[in-house]
Amino acid sequence: MNKAQKVAHYSVYDPRTGCRIWTASKSETGYGNVRWKDRRYKAHRLAWEAVNGPIPAGAVIHHKCGVRLCVNVAHLQAVTPQENSAEMLERQYYLARIRELEAVVERLSVRCPDRCRCAQQMPL
Repeated sequence: MNKAQKVAHYSVYDPRTGCRIWTASKSETGYGNVRWKDRRYKAHRLAWEAVNGPIPAGAVIHHKCGVRLCVNVAHLQAVTPQENSAEMLERQYYLARIRELEAVVERLSVRCPDRCRCAQQMPL
């Protein structure tokens, strides 16, 4: 079994997201774990190497989809640690903003279940 076959064997495709979700061993931090030729790997790193070869020196493998168990190589990219951290911080900002806006929508739906004009007048 080669690297690509191992990744395929221990993952399933999620048609909703396009992710291939790792189904075998997982770390406490939510990443897939795998052994390959007596060496431990994070599953997404093994998947990236199966298609692209060795990870460039100084690079980390970033999940563009944000799903730690995803091993879909189309969702992975080699970036610098600084780029990886910046993207993760940006994603956290947007997720926080989405939660704030969802709370506003919830308040509006409770105040105005029939979605009358007051919903248009309430500031975000």
